[in-house]
Amino acid sequence: MIDMTFSSMAELLYQLNAKVDMLIDRGTPDQRSAVATEPEFMTLPQAAEFLNRSLSTLYGLVNRKEIPHLKNGKRLAFKRSELIEWLESGRRKTNAQELADVEHQMISLNKRK
Repeated sequence: MIDMTFSSMAELLYQLNAKVDMLIDRGTPDQRSAVATEPEFMTLPQAAEFLNRSLSTLYGLVNRKEIPHLKNGKRLAFKRSELIEWLESGRRKTNAQELADVEHQMISLNKRK
């Protein structure tokens, strides 16, 4: 165990930061570049691939304004973070979660009486 004093804390943090940087640099080139190469904005084909949907399905969702998108002239663009939020907003509860919600509501109703 390192004997740490308040005055030595800055040096220890510097050393820790250097070690973390070294570990990050040791990752494979694919691991290091994966985060950097993912674009924040996607074209229609990229969004379709990301969502695993056909182009025509995506056009329909855009037309009905059911999916977040940007339109610059005739070009469509999709923001990755908004698509992830859109996917997560459609999450459905499992039967166990639904049952737990109903039980919680029943208990809270019984407490009011």
